[in-house]
Amino acid sequence: MRRSSSPIVLLALPVYVPSLTWSTGIGALNSVVVLAGLSMQMSESWASAMVGIMGVAGVIASVPIGRMVDRIGDRSSFVIGGLIAVLAGTCALVCLRFPGINRAVVAFVIAMVAISIAGDMWQLARQSYVAESVPMTWRARSMSMLGGMSRLGRLIGPALASLAIVLGGIPGTFWFFIAATVLALSLILLFTAPTPEILDVKPPASQRSSSETPPVSLQRHPRTHVDVVSTMLLSVGTVLLSLVRTNQIIVVPLVGTSLGITEELISATFAISAGLDVAVFYFSGAIMDRFGRRASVLPCLLIMAAGFVGLALSGGVVSFMVSACVVGFGNGFSAGTVMTMGVDLSPDINRSRFLGIWQAISQVGPTVGPFVISVLVAAWGATMSAWATAVAAACCAVWMLVTVPTAYARLGMDERGRALPARSDAQS
Repeated sequence: MRRSSSPIVLLALPVYVPSLTWSTGIGALNSVVVLAGLSMQMSESWASAMVGIMGVAGVIASVPIGRMVDRIGDRSSFVIGGLIAVLAGTCALVCLRFPGINRAVVAFVIAMVAISIAGDMWQLARQSYVAESVPMTWRARSMSMLGGMSRLGRLIGPALASLAIVLGGIPGTFWFFIAATVLALSLILLFTAPTPEILDVKPPASQRSSSETPPVSLQRHPRTHVDVVSTMLLSVGTVLLSLVRTNQIIVVPLVGTSLGITEELISATFAISAGLDVAVFYFSGAIMDRFGRRASVLPCLLIMAAGFVGLALSGGVVSFMVSACVVGFGNGFSAGTVMTMGVDLSPDINRSRFLGIWQAISQVGPTVGPFVISVLVAAWGATMSAWATAVAAACCAVWMLVTVPTAYARLGMDERGRALPARSDAQS
């Protein structure tokens, strides 16, 4: 039987299907977190604050989680993260039976924070494994598939959560999350992830281009340290990019509401936008592997900027829906870009430790974004929030355009991750 020439196919069952399963459960749970808080008789402000607490906990926990993954390995981290999620989900289910009791409310919040931390463990373990195992020529596509599975799960999850609520109320969604986590964990244990040697596959010679087989002089030497300047340059762009992406889910409904558009139509617009987002995630990785990281991130930012400008100028249903869909389409090109750049920056020694730091950096935007938007909306209205996000996207595009070549040159590689001749020779 002929072995597949694609690492993505080889990783489907041990990595991507469990990732999709996990993300579907998380997507279902996230859609009812605030509703669950309200059912515990928490105030609206505290129920909303709980989401912020989960985000802050994720930022703080990412660094020690990276150290843990580096110490105990990817597979063990999957198992521990899955067990924590199951136990925390069960605890939350018990708490839901005692609404209004202070101890139960505190325990519920702790359980949700634990689930957030378990999600960080899964994210880091997956990213670390793919970074260590997949050949450089497939890196961006592999990372985009990881990002795409997360997005697809978060698209499917809320729909299944609605069904779970119909069948079992808010607790039904938590049961669904537990079941999805157990299934994902079972797949991890059942299918052994292939080794780097197995994944280092090459297409037949007749289908192989010269760019896929770099000469020895262009093979990158292992890096043992972090380039601080490169990391700082790409960190600024990453924070802005994640801020813009997060603002999408806040600005779109705010603008729609300000225009008097019905909730049903806003939700339908979100669904179409999310569909366009998911449709292009693999192409994002293919573009990065072929033409470099900016070839994907710049179209993402410019298209999203145009969409947010359209939202700011929208005066009716059609212009609103078109603009929101443009934003979603542009966001699709960012799938895996942050993870790919993080792996490019990471040293070959203690990689997971760095990826934990990188994950904390990438979560700053999603954590800060809602607070920024709330201030803008309170002061100047929903339209200004769309303008501000468009400006942020444009500024990020300029920053990436200027700084990415410098950052990668300092790393001794081009924007596709291949070694540069001069730097390679200097290190030999």
